[in-house]
Amino acid sequence: MKKLGVMKNNIMGKIIILIFCYLIGRMTFSFGWWSLLWVPLGYCFGLCLSGPQIIPIYKIFYSFYLIIRKKISVRVLLPVTAQFLFWNIIIFGGFILFVIFLPTYAEAVSNCVPANLAYWLGMASIILSPLDKRGRIIFLEDYNLSCGKYML
Repeated sequence: MKKLGVMKNNIMGKIIILIFCYLIGRMTFSFGWWSLLWVPLGYCFGLCLSGPQIIPIYKIFYSFYLIIRKKISVRVLLPVTAQFLFWNIIIFGGFILFVIFLPTYAEAVSNCVPANLAYWLGMASIILSPLDKRGRIIFLEDYNLSCGKYML
């Protein structure tokens, strides 16, 4: 496994960090000191909840690319699709249970503007991660680790 270290042209990471810092400052100015809690928390939830949903979609598209090039077996689609379905059932089931059993907290969280904006920033950073060289390297290492046994 190759050690990544600091790459010079990590533009996406710098852009996300700048937007995150601006978001913390603007939300603290607009909504008060509690934004210093809700913005990082919303960003972490955005990363942790959107990553298991979006990364398998990238894996499915990359699997189709490799299947067309005849570099991987069609059998790879079953585990990749199963992973996608498993995480969606777990995450959406957790949301539904949260809304059913704790409706007042669910309403309070959904009305928290700093957490919502930070959640969308976390989701955008996952979606835009393949544009970065480091993100592509990490994705390919993860793909080869999980689906390498299906290579032809």
